[in-house]
Parts: sequence; structure tokens; C-alpha cells
Amino acid sequence: MAKSRPAFVCQSCSARFPKWLGRCPDCGGWNSVVEEPPAGPASVLAYPGRTAATRLAEAARQGFARALPPSLKGAAPPLPKGL
Repeated sequence: MAKSRPAFVCQSCSARFPKWLGRCPDCGGWNSVVEEPPAGPASVLAYPGRTAATRLAEAARQGFARALPPSLKGAAPPLPKGL
């Protein structure tokens, strides 16, 4: 994923530039160009309808089972430790 670059915006005329300029070429204002943080996704881990994470112990009490990837479905369970 490519890094998003900051944008620079003139506070006087709202012109946008890829880099900082001391003087806005559109309106001629000095020191009016400021950095605006890049707009990114709200959250990579956000799911629609989810408000908070659920702890595994709480999910087990509610009856949710852990999901297995398709490659592991039907595989033998792991051996107990110490054997």
C-alpha cells in the first residue's frame, strides 16, 4: 500500500499544492499555505455494525466457536503437550 502524502492548502483561497510554498501563487498571500494531514481510512480493522472487540472468554460463554481456515477444517486436533 502506498504512503499517502500530505497536502498543503492555502488558508486564504483554499488552493491545494503538493509541497509547501512560502507564497500562494493563486492569491499571492504570504505564509498562508499550511499542511493538511492526509485523509486515510478510519480504521483498517473496522467492521460495519461492530462497536467493540469481544474477549475470547466472553465469546466462549456466549456460544461462539472459533473459526478455522478452510485448509484446517477436518484436520486432526493437536496432540496434548507432554506426549
